[in-house]
Amino acid sequence: MSEPISALYSDLILRHNREPFGFGVLVGANRQGEAENRSCGDHVVMAFVVDDDDRITAAQFHGEGCAICTAAASILCQSLRQRDTQAALVFLADAEALIQTGAPPSGDIGELLTFAELKHVPARRRCALLPVSAARVALAAP
Repeated sequence: MSEPISALYSDLILRHNREPFGFGVLVGANRQGEAENRSCGDHVVMAFVVDDDDRITAAQFHGEGCAICTAAASILCQSLRQRDTQAALVFLADAEALIQTGAPPSGDIGELLTFAELKHVPARRRCALLPVSAARVALAAP
């Protein structure tokens, strides 16, 4: 039996939704990815500044999304800063696997572990995966 959707709205998700980290347009971004879910209207742009050493020095997002989408984007902005792009892509792969199946991550995934609950609510997985997809697009671009 699946858990009620209210179980997804932990204090962590609600806090990141109310006061998202990195919300706004990133001036000087040199990597940017966009994703949208046409069925619900969620739309997110993930933007990064990647330095000459391939390290993410700044991360921000903007767009419109539900609490789960906004919280996931906020947590990603916190988690990806100061990682090199290859480590960030591994982190994003772990995040996607966790959100899709609840699979344990290969490394420390931090606050994104909260989204393991989405394995019980398939209809809301796309909400958390939207910023992951946008970040992957941004970081895969040269």
